[in-house]
Amino acid sequence: MPDGFFVCLFLFLVLMIAAYGLGIKRNLSFVTFFSLGFSRNLIKSNHDQIAKGLGIYSLIMAFTFLSMPFLISFLGENIVFLYVAFILMTTVVTLLHTTKLNRQ
Repeated sequence: MPDGFFVCLFLFLVLMIAAYGLGIKRNLSFVTFFSLGFSRNLIKSNHDQIAKGLGIYSLIMAFTFLSMPFLISFLGENIVFLYVAFILMTTVVTLLHTTKLNRQ
């Protein structure tokens, strides 16, 4: 097993549960827990869009963390910088998108 496999597997499982709760169940408690800056009084139409966006984000991050130890052991430690850039970029884009939806 590559180094850090169990940590990444744990993160994968947590993020898959979050993706299920957000993306499929559209659970409001997942939305308010996952994005602490949003109010509980979300408009119904935006609630579905925000939950779907955060569910997709959780799914992308889950598979990113699952693949991380394997690609690091295969390609070397220089790939970590690409992972960090990808995670930061998708986080910023998701937060900007959900903030825009929350203000409508």
